[in-house]
Amino acid sequence: MVTKFVSLVAVVVFSFSAFAQKAREIAPETKAKMESISKLKGKEVNDQIIKDLLNAEYKGKAQEKLQNGLDSIFGKEEILAKVEFAGRLKTLLDSSDVSTKNSGRHMRGLLERFSDMSDASVQDVVKRLLKNSDISMSEVASTYEAQLAATNLLTYKLFVKNDKSIDANTIELVGIANVMKSELPNIKGEGKSNVITSLKDLTAEQRKAVEAKRDEWKNKCNS
Repeated sequence: MVTKFVSLVAVVVFSFSAFAQKAREIAPETKAKMESISKLKGKEVNDQIIKDLLNAEYKGKAQEKLQNGLDSIFGKEEILAKVEFAGRLKTLLDSSDVSTKNSGRHMRGLLERFSDMSDASVQDVVKRLLKNSDISMSEVASTYEAQLAATNLLTYKLFVKNDKSIDANTIELVGIANVMKSELPNIKGEGKSNVITSLKDLTAEQRKAVEAKRDEWKNKCNS
């Protein structure tokens, strides 16, 4: 099963390599903004990232949450890392491709909610997903939207709706299950985009394959 999935990933990477490359191409005007922001210091950095790169017209509490999210994930002094992340995110948000744009919106939503996540284990999962968006885009391309959408929805259910049945391991495995959707044909999703939000219908073999892919993903990530 795992071998079959690895082969599938190779096909997906080849099939969507053009998509992945396009998703990572940062426009010259965005690069110019990134370079300008990288020369700033202190709070000015986050202010300009939100204004020029996150496409967010936020003020007050919402802006504060985005600020806290950036600092929590990258650290206050990791200016270049924050700017690079935000530049990639802006590339997604500016895309004319609906799936790519939605990926950016989910990323921004998770960034905004990050400071409300009271579970450090869940924060680790979300941090890994956001910080390694370049890996996701190059490896799984069009399925990244479903992975992000599931993570966004489950963190909303856990921290806003207070659904205690959800934990960090479930969130990460569900995210990976969405990457493997073609390998899980009988698993029903939720909503118009048919996003998998539960592991209850997985067979023991399917769950084992999802867990193996999760472990592979974690080994490749920088967080």
